Parts: sequence; structure tokens; C-alpha cells
Amino acid sequence: MYIFQEDENQEHDRNAAANLSLLRKLEISLLKKIDPKQKIIIKMKKTAYFPTFRREC
Repeated sequence: MYIFQEDENQEHDRNAAANLSLLRKLEISLLKKIDPKQKIIIKMKKTAYFPTFRREC
């Protein structure tokens, strides 16, 4: 599906894992609303690298 590097970011506390899962789902839903034609992975990279893109969203 989408790359979040979950193997590198393992949480052993159930509450923390549930919270991170919720944040990941929220991120995906917000990214889908920005530009439906553009791929999610490209939008993830843009939000990581460009603060101006984050402000526009």
C-alpha cells in the first residue's frame, strides 16, 4: 500500500501503536483530498521537503 517504513518505527505500547495508526490514516485521507490525480507517494515527499506545500494544504 503506502510506505511509512513501519518496520523501522515499531512501537511496543498498544496505545502508541494505535495512535500512530490513526495518524497514518489521517495523513492518507488528507493527502487524497489535495489532488486526486497525483500519486500519494509524490504528495508525501512534497510535504516532507517543501514547507510551502504544507502551508498551502
